[in-house]
Amino acid sequence: MIKPWIAALACALWSCLSFAQEFPSRPVRLVVPFPPGGSTDIVARAIQPGLSQRLGQTIVIEHKPGAGSSIGLEMVARSPADGHTIVLVSPNLVVNPHLYKLNFDPMKDLVPITQAVQSYYILVVNNALSARTVADVVALAKAQPGKLTYGSWGVGAHSHLAGELLDRSAGVKTVHVPYKGSVVALADLMGGQITMMFDVLSTAMPQIRAAKLRAIAVAGSQRSPQLPEVPTVGETLPGYSVEGWLGFLAPAGTPPQVVARLQRDLAASLLEPAVQQRLQEAGYGKGATPTEEFARLLKSDYEKYGQLIRERGIKAE
Repeated sequence: MIKPWIAALACALWSCLSFAQEFPSRPVRLVVPFPPGGSTDIVARAIQPGLSQRLGQTIVIEHKPGAGSSIGLEMVARSPADGHTIVLVSPNLVVNPHLYKLNFDPMKDLVPITQAVQSYYILVVNNALSARTVADVVALAKAQPGKLTYGSWGVGAHSHLAGELLDRSAGVKTVHVPYKGSVVALADLMGGQITMMFDVLSTAMPQIRAAKLRAIAVAGSQRSPQLPEVPTVGETLPGYSVEGWLGFLAPAGTPPQVVARLQRDLAASLLEPAVQQRLQEAGYGKGATPTEEFARLLKSDYEKYGQLIRERGIKAE
């Protein structure tokens, strides 16, 4: 005689398998928790045709900006865990819990699918500044404590944390000037109102190519393929690294078989030659990582930036 609990477990497993085999049964909603037209939008629209073809369903891109991406993330976290709603996230996912009181836990209420791309943050300076290397910047900051200023697109943004980590790593004091977005900050940087800024390479590249700004160093652990001659900050300050990325997540509880299907089809869509070319031209590096690898990255960054935020006493505005 089959014990009741064994029968119940078998039914549950069969139900999960059956559900996974039926996925997807309707259009898939891809939530982008930022305004249209930004760097995240480039990735979403690049993979949209390939993912739609592989899943055999329409991919509906839905923008839900606000609260540093938390509005869109919370909406996805509270969506049915059936794979038909996914979200494209930035490192805000692992930073916001340390700065804001949220109505959900991004690290528990969402599950990773795959890293979409690697993105590069680059230290750029106003052309009038004499510094041409990280060592030059550090020397100027030590000679004039509190004189150098760096812009960011908001408190707790990676552009801010990169500057805080530079101060900590070099033992210097610079002044953070937060803005409501990268465009305004870059305009002030070119106009001389601020000294320097860590910005996304895809945004800063036009100004670098036009010689309106000078590229000093890449914040991540590897040089950018788009600017191979520009060193990393870590080549001067060992251990320094601020990695940028975008990745896909789903509501917690999404069946593992569905997550695996999404990872496979997203990765294949990301690795299409035409998509790779488009993303590289936009300043991105290769992603499409296994789910487990992306999960380790999220955990590592969550702990790393939480410690930095506590040590530096960073508070939300």
